[in-house]
Amino acid sequence: MTEVIVARVPTKTHEGPPMDEADSAIIAERTALMDKDTGLRQGDWIEFACGTVRRVSNVYHAAGEFTEKFQTSSSGSWHIDHNGYVSMSGALHGLNESAALILSGIRSGGVWFFHHGEMRAHNGVDTEIVFRVYKSSEEASR
Repeated sequence: MTEVIVARVPTKTHEGPPMDEADSAIIAERTALMDKDTGLRQGDWIEFACGTVRRVSNVYHAAGEFTEKFQTSSSGSWHIDHNGYVSMSGALHGLNESAALILSGIRSGGVWFFHHGEMRAHNGVDTEIVFRVYKSSEEASR
């Protein structure tokens, strides 16, 4: 059975309107698209062997290599676009290898998107969606 762990990470607060029914439909569609990706995704959580917990901020898919490399962040802003792709803005820690990861559960994480899909100033909506949690046998990079 998968354990659900709820955690809060500092997320940029947008000065946009409150989330409404149309925004709920948008985030449901985008989350469904994101969940089609079966691999490590930006926004997922990593629990490192040393006890440090961070979110994935960048995934490098190297051609011809079996393992992926990824970077994590302690804080930042994660945006989910119309294709369900999550991108991160903020500071990154060093590289880690995905070969050392084991899927261990799910956890909520903050994301933002534009209210009703309209890109303009002060129109960001903050919410939380479910991301995967991986345990790593590696220590957290600095």
